[in-house]
Amino acid sequence: MASYCKEEEILSWFSSKAYSEAQHFSDREWFIALRYRRDFDEFDELLLKKSLLPEQRWKMFFADLPCSKADISALSSHFSQPSVAGFTEALEEVEATQVINTSLLYPTGEMRVLVINPNAPDKTLLTAFHQWLGSLRAEHQLPLKNRGRGKLKAHVSENMLGEWWQKHILECFDIDLWAKIHGRNPLPHDKLCKLLMGGQDKDWGRAARDKKKQVLGALMMLGLQG
Repeated sequence: MASYCKEEEILSWFSSKAYSEAQHFSDREWFIALRYRRDFDEFDELLLKKSLLPEQRWKMFFADLPCSKADISALSSHFSQPSVAGFTEALEEVEATQVINTSLLYPTGEMRVLVINPNAPDKTLLTAFHQWLGSLRAEHQLPLKNRGRGKLKAHVSENMLGEWWQKHILECFDIDLWAKIHGRNPLPHDKLCKLLMGGQDKDWGRAARDKKKQVLGALMMLGLQG
């Protein structure tokens, strides 16, 4: 049975000061910071853990870990933003695989292709689009939502980015990945709170990890904003 990782083990490599610039990250910088972490986690699960020792895998992750603006700038050329292909004919959804190889660009299947007729009146197109969007949202909920009237629902706002920093999303990801790579259980919620906030609030630690999952779910949305 796996043991819990210990606070002193995390402190052997972790420094809260290294993450201080995240407070001022742009959409694009958040996208790169999160994308690096998600991609490494997936690559590690798929390949690295089968051939390398835990410490070797952690050193690979930690070597290019983007925590500051300078770190992200050094990696920016490696992470292109998601692209959106444009198509024109009558407004209706078509099977995406008929138009583009979705297994390469959108392996999660989170892509829709609309064929639009540009000769249709604006009112007709807008009405048809809103009807289509309503049916899409009924079965495909957003990974996050803004509150209040007039707010864009599918949009990562500056307030959200500020909340991600306040919840120490990047730190949570790195601390939990250290435990995963080393085959340990994650730091308990209360100890995570103590390490990052100086308190011992289980609810804060649980909420921070829930927010981390939500943020990774919104990664493509964030990339498309840039």
